Amino acid sequence: MYTDGLVERRDTSVHDSLDQLLATAQTPADGLERRLDLLLTHSKSDTDDDTCLIGVRVT
Repeated sequence: MYTDGLVERRDTSVHDSLDQLLATAQTPADGLERRLDLLLTHSKSDTDDDTCLIGVRVT
């Protein structure tokens, strides 16, 4: 789950931002915390805007 701050940019369509987010989400990561860090680090969005990212591990 995430807020719009992770994918909204004034100069990029939401569709393109979502494609980039999905591509980043497919990057292998060691654990949930590392995956969330990757998503925030490699996001092309303005993460100064109300960005919230929540990860849930189902076991």
